[in-house]
Amino acid sequence: MTITESTLRRPAFPDYAFGFAAMHDAMRRDALRLVAALDDPSARTTDRRGTDVPALARWFDRFEAVIEHHHHCEDDIVWPGLESIVGRRDCGAAGTAFRLAQRDLLDDHQELDVAMTAVRTSLHEASTAIDRVDAARRFASCLDEHLAREEAAVFPLLTAHVSEEEFAVLEHAVVGVTPLVAMTFTVPWLMDDAPADLCAKVRDGMPTPIRLVNRLVLQPRYRRLIAAATGVRQS
Repeated sequence: MTITESTLRRPAFPDYAFGFAAMHDAMRRDALRLVAALDDPSARTTDRRGTDVPALARWFDRFEAVIEHHHHCEDDIVWPGLESIVGRRDCGAAGTAFRLAQRDLLDDHQELDVAMTAVRTSLHEASTAIDRVDAARRFASCLDEHLAREEAAVFPLLTAHVSEEEFAVLEHAVVGVTPLVAMTFTVPWLMDDAPADLCAKVRDGMPTPIRLVNRLVLQPRYRRLIAAATGVRQS
């Protein structure tokens, strides 16, 4: 099954969790971009050591940071919050599936850390024996398998047993521990190649000054990084 197919076949989720699902879509998208960029015969294989980090490595550094922060928020905020909800009410099969999946999801995060370290090392260290394309493919496969397991356990629980207000409390806590510098990448990253309705929802949630900064500064800067790193040019 390809990453795109697994996205299409995932369980349904409530509309209020669109941001959570969009994060997964963006992760899958960029895992594919990484593999495609490294599979390109014209992809750079040497780095300008001592002066600059290649664009692909700079881009992956930001992408990796998004995933790491997302996983820390799940481990420290989202999973305990959902476990509390499961404990307060009878969630049936969805609750049981979530309880059983939690340890596997935590293990997945550790495996993804190892996979991302291999990719990062392959991009930044010219002397490494790690094959860049193989590392990227292993990372993409590991990520896709993890997201599929997570969605199978979490989305049915959200749909049937978690209210919009309860989920909003968890989202607010996540936003509260997200550094501003991380948001300057995450916002345009989340909207990249996303459906118009998703982009509208993200924009509607921004204060007017942040919306202007995103349009005038963050989006152009992000587009330049993507173009330099992967050759994807956006209008």
